[in-house]
Amino acid sequence: TLLNDILGLGIALTLTCAQDYPHPFRSHVNRSLIIAWFFLGVSLVSSLAVFHNYNYTPPRQYAYFLFSVYIVFVAVSITNEIM
Repeated sequence: TLLNDILGLGIALTLTCAQDYPHPFRSHVNRSLIIAWFFLGVSLVSSLAVFHNYNYTPPRQYAYFLFSVYIVFVAVSITNEIM
């Protein structure tokens, strides 16, 4: 699936840049993107810490933690879109 993501983003960004050439590609960072980056960072850093500390066999409670992080992310994202 990583190959699909890399190819999909690579092709889409290449076509966008080719259409806008010679103007630079502009990306807008909005609040939704910042929220997504924050929760991605929380999950990645916590995974790094937990997998390292538990010898790459995380406890079941960590799965519950990740589910709760996802639920909070969805709630914050929905609240952000409503406001």
